Amino acid sequence: MASISPLVVEIKRSLAMSDQQVGLLSTIPIVLMGILSLAGGKIQHVLGTNKGIIIGLICISGGLFLRGIDGNGDSLIATAFLCGIGVALEQILIPVFIRTQFRRSSSVVMSLYSTSIMMGAALSAALASPLTQWSGWRHALSSWGWLSLIALCVWFSVPYLRIQNVQEASDNAPKSPIDGYSWRLMTIFGIGTAAYTLILAWLPTFYVRQGWPESKAGYLLATLTAIEVVAGFIVSLALGKFRDRRPLFVISTMVLAVGIITMLVLPAWYGATVVLLGLGVGALFPLSLVITADYSKNAGDMARLIGFVQGGGYIIAACMPYFGGLLHDRTGSSSGIWGVMLCFCPILFLLCRGIKQPLS
Repeated sequence: MASISPLVVEIKRSLAMSDQQVGLLSTIPIVLMGILSLAGGKIQHVLGTNKGIIIGLICISGGLFLRGIDGNGDSLIATAFLCGIGVALEQILIPVFIRTQFRRSSSVVMSLYSTSIMMGAALSAALASPLTQWSGWRHALSSWGWLSLIALCVWFSVPYLRIQNVQEASDNAPKSPIDGYSWRLMTIFGIGTAAYTLILAWLPTFYVRQGWPESKAGYLLATLTAIEVVAGFIVSLALGKFRDRRPLFVISTMVLAVGIITMLVLPAWYGATVVLLGLGVGALFPLSLVITADYSKNAGDMARLIGFVQGGGYIIAACMPYFGGLLHDRTGSSSGIWGVMLCFCPILFLLCRGIKQPLS
């Protein structure tokens, strides 16, 4: 997703795709993550953590390598389905592994895990334009398949017995029902992730339409994502001192809102915009996963709850890139979708006031 964003203009020019169609490249994986995550507990029970993560990495590698093959816009969109299935499996099962193997420090490790996702986004956004200049946009997109193959090799180095124990523990442990607080967690995750996906999908385009070259817009996204990584590490360090997560959420939401306002009202102040958006979203994304882990009693509970929270949350988040493209096509302006995101900030602020303290 992050590597596509700086190349939107190039992809549209090469394949004669509309903004709405390009938006599907980000929307489809997120929708699939949402749909499959809703069955997270069943997927974890049927596949097991080890096999599920391996299948996910194979799907991601296959989808990425297929992007290097000549084709039309429809074939490129089709690769988003395969990548979406793979990423969904990882998003469901890796938190289960973390919750089981790092019980005493699961919140910190979960925050580091989500921060590493943002680190990958920063890397792909920064290298998208240079790789395109070197070998073309198709190879720039497909080259990331090699990293997923490396990840697959790394995962094979994890002793299988430990992963098997995760499966057995989750099968026998009692599971909590999906309650009203679970819906609150899902909505918080959805709004926070919507901001993250909107930035990945349309921030470079916003500045390209301000007259920026694509490479500079890509570097801007990479810088913002690097700031998100810094924010994620700050959250990781702060979690031990803030058993009550609400202050962290309130501050992050306010920073995000100010960042959006700055971008819309003072677009020339891109430095302030990047810092504010990066700090706000960079804190919200890991925090939304951490509070889900806080409310989980065991691995099986974690699989069901993370599946529900991510399932509904990703479906909410998937709307943002798609409607961003739709508004681009209809109005020729990118301001509308950012205004919609700004309206979600007060809702997020109110929801965060009801966050509970960790169960353990």
